[in-house]
Amino acid sequence: MRLDGQYGTGAVIADLAGFPSVPRGKDDTVLDQESIQSRLHLPADQQFSRWESGLVRQLYDCPDVPVGPEGCRCRVVVATHPAPEKKSRIGHTRKGVVYELFLTHLPQDAFTASDVVALYLHRGAFEPVLADEDDEQDPDRWCSHSPGFPRSLADRLAMDLERAPGTGASA
Repeated sequence: MRLDGQYGTGAVIADLAGFPSVPRGKDDTVLDQESIQSRLHLPADQQFSRWESGLVRQLYDCPDVPVGPEGCRCRVVVATHPAPEKKSRIGHTRKGVVYELFLTHLPQDAFTASDVVALYLHRGAFEPVLADEDDEQDPDRWCSHSPGFPRSLADRLAMDLERAPGTGASA
């Protein structure tokens, strides 16, 4: 299950324990933890990019991190990328770098950091593709104006009734 940032707190993570979920973390104090800071000073585990935006994120996988005042322990995937010129609406910007937090209980041996981010970000990745197809050819152009294609459901039903035995003008 994908949850937006408003749900990315330790309390929600505790409630979802045992349920596969990937909320975007909203508590940027998680970034100040010693375990996260030391991990961010090492090379990234993976890179993640989306073809439609060209944005490349560096991914840092941090297992067993206490989140929120409750201290709920979960896996935190930190995604970083250079800050754009105008303020980023998503993530937390610090010293020219945007930090995005993804919280999960998904196991590291089954889901890479890239898998976790993809599960969150590609929550409907097919929609832009379908929208492109809609722009390329309006379905109305080939559906309702094709020879022999019924113009409405009522036309179709009327045609079926005319052909049914004992109905129509020939009955």
